[in-house]
Amino acid sequence: MADPHWSPVAKDLVTTAGVLIGTLQAAAVPLDDDRIAVTLSALWRNRGPVPISLCPEHSRVEAFRFDSSPTVGPLNLAHGSHVIRLPAARVPWSAYIMEPNTDSVMHQHFVLNRHSAYGFTWVICLMPGSLPGKFKNQHLVCTRELLWRFEPDKVADAAEPRLGP
Repeated sequence: MADPHWSPVAKDLVTTAGVLIGTLQAAAVPLDDDRIAVTLSALWRNRGPVPISLCPEHSRVEAFRFDSSPTVGPLNLAHGSHVIRLPAARVPWSAYIMEPNTDSVMHQHFVLNRHSAYGFTWVICLMPGSLPGKFKNQHLVCTRELLWRFEPDKVADAAEPRLGP
């Protein structure tokens, strides 16, 4: 059987899509009867053969609160009905390089209302020149989303005292 023929465009797309893999998870600590401190953790894996520089100007974490029960059907965090966008959190670094075949763990913290459901979008932007090929001079973006609601019985150690007054 002959080797498949890959056009340069298809090869660039496959290479770019297979370079970064990411996952999100959230954990919370009660502050008082209405507020929680939430740590959103992202694990990004650079599975590619070259280092990837991230762009701090376009990388961010977006948080969304559900105002009420969204309508049944597709859910769009950025433009959904009954979804309120909270101020975006900028990344805490001015330069970040993801080395080849390594994992990078990043954290962002929020103070939120414990009685609401939330959506998070973590956006990392690759610095132009980070990848070879057709997309070499572009700001490529990778995103991961998480829908989350505080569940008191899933706090790491519910016996710990609350923070606050």
